[in-house]
Amino acid sequence: MAGAGEYPKINGDVLHALDFNNSMNKRVITKTSDYTVSSSEIYNSVLSNKGATETIFFTLPEAVKNMSFKIGVVEKHNVVITPDGSDTINGENISVTRGLGFEKLIDVVAIADNEWLTEGIIVGGRGLFGGGSGGTSVIDYVTIASTSDAVDFGDLSVARYYLGACSSSTRGLFGGGNNGSSLNVIDYVTIASTGNATDFGDLTVARQYISGCSSSTRGLFGGDGNIIDYVTIASTGNATDFGDLTVSRKHLGACSSSTRGLFGGGYWYRNEIDYVTIASTGNATDFGDLTVARMYVAGCSSPTRGLFGGGREDSATVNIIDYVTIDSTGNATDFGNLTVGREHLGACSSPTRGLFGGGDNGSTYNVIDYVTIANTGNATDFGDLTAVRCNLAGLSNAHGGL
Repeated sequence: MAGAGEYPKINGDVLHALDFNNSMNKRVITKTSDYTVSSSEIYNSVLSNKGATETIFFTLPEAVKNMSFKIGVVEKHNVVITPDGSDTINGENISVTRGLGFEKLIDVVAIADNEWLTEGIIVGGRGLFGGGSGGTSVIDYVTIASTSDAVDFGDLSVARYYLGACSSSTRGLFGGGNNGSSLNVIDYVTIASTGNATDFGDLTVARQYISGCSSSTRGLFGGDGNIIDYVTIASTGNATDFGDLTVSRKHLGACSSSTRGLFGGGYWYRNEIDYVTIASTGNATDFGDLTVARMYVAGCSSPTRGLFGGGREDSATVNIIDYVTIDSTGNATDFGNLTVGREHLGACSSPTRGLFGGGDNGSTYNVIDYVTIANTGNATDFGDLTAVRCNLAGLSNAHGGL
């Protein structure tokens, strides 16, 4: 992070607004008067009011409410961001009025020459749940920062269950699964829109019972053996071998920070948590153990904390949620309980909130639970999936790996 007076440059222009993920790879949209941002300009952009002599207004498109969007506040002049006119940032006090969409204001990191340098703001993310029981093609979506029932998003390219999922801030991938036999298919969707999935490529080997995690650029699919595959999310093409899990297993959960991916639990009643460095390749390393050895577990994360929820312990379905600090190593700690114990569930998250959807315990559920990841405690009812189902996968455009 640049300090006061040490601003990075893009194309020779001083960059005063820093997107806190990969800022040097973002385009800068600099305006000195009121400006309406187009949908195409939302992606990979930083908005700047450098050089403005008065308060200016950036008006964002409706789609921003359902995606992970990062914006910097610059100069001594007020900048007001107005999706539907309901959210404001005051450049003098660096305060935020939380209305539609906004989820988190990142702290100020430097002040110099009456210019504010902040890391950014994250606008409420969208979570997707795809596939499931008996081979459905359904994809649902929810706005993670709210509470409500899921809405139909579209369909997978191939109806299936026992699949895995991962995502960037714009694109979601669903890989593998079963529709009568193991599949190698990977398909993708644009998370901020709705519509049916499109073919992305193939896993290295057809398999099911897998789980996925990702950084902002690379997605991993692990399990059903000791295999870990990786793909570059922004492109299309077949997966490449990444390395191996420490123990061959399936029905595991996964989560990530921006640098590290974790795989936990699995069949047959495993307690191992493995970790890998997502940007590299190589075999996984032992991280620690879950509080209870179990399979059919789901994982999600903030940028620092990973959660593993639900699953089956020996002969019983459990409501357990464990947590770990992703960039350390060590055994998991009890976080709290799901609203109802279940296995074969899916999960997704924003930087602040984790969601666990669907699952079964003899009966199949449409319930979605949520927790505040930074706290500990029991889950709360969020809403319902569009249909009861288990053996599904979840992803989001705002998870801890971004």
